[in-house]
Amino acid sequence: MKKKNNLYISIGNTTTTFAYFENSINKINTIKFNTTKFFKTLNFVEILNKFDISIDRIFVSSVKKSLNKFIISYFENNKIIFLKWNNQKNISLDLLDNPKEVGNDIIASAIFANTLGDNMTIISLGTATVIANIYKGKLTGCTISPGLETSYDSLFKKISINKISLKEIANYNLKKIGLNTKESIAIGVIQGHKLMVQEIANSFDNQQNTNYVYYGGNSHYIKFENWNKYNDMDLLGLYIYSKSK
Repeated sequence: MKKKNNLYISIGNTTTTFAYFENSINKINTIKFNTTKFFKTLNFVEILNKFDISIDRIFVSSVKKSLNKFIISYFENNKIIFLKWNNQKNISLDLLDNPKEVGNDIIASAIFANTLGDNMTIISLGTATVIANIYKGKLTGCTISPGLETSYDSLFKKISINKISLKEIANYNLKKIGLNTKESIAIGVIQGHKLMVQEIANSFDNQQNTNYVYYGGNSHYIKFENWNKYNDMDLLGLYIYSKSK
């Protein structure tokens, strides 16, 4: 008999991740799909076949509300709880002008980061690069910039150079200045994005004794020294959120 377990779903602009935990936040099992491709095929059977569990409740963090109906329709016999800005008490959004504008992925990752310390700066490296600060349980604000891969794709739409794989140039030993096209693009795009993130993150108020954590689909292209990387930080936060429901 299959063991009952909660199913966790993170619907992002680029990637959708399905997950379940084995009795601990440290034991997560995930399956990832391109968001657009998955919701065209709706191949939920593949997920259920790989996850040998009997689904109890379903917790969802979604930044694409138009896709939520497919989750509701397929899992109509399960209790589904969507993380929203106003149905969680793990963190406070009172300092923000319009809390409902905060992405559910940022709320979820902030819930997790809040368990790590009183002053945390979160960097989400996805379709957009979002840098947020949570201080003593309160989200103090954030910045939003085009993501690394978003910027990279935009560059090649405007220049007359054949596109180079981002994975290829990410493996370059970055210098201060490039001696050929690939090196120059690698330094400008990857190193430039890294320096932008560091500059913005370090400019926030309350940066004394802050800790930095980062995650997201583009996090494997950039390594931040002395900053902690957590895979699937939004799902870790969703797991913590589920414990209060």
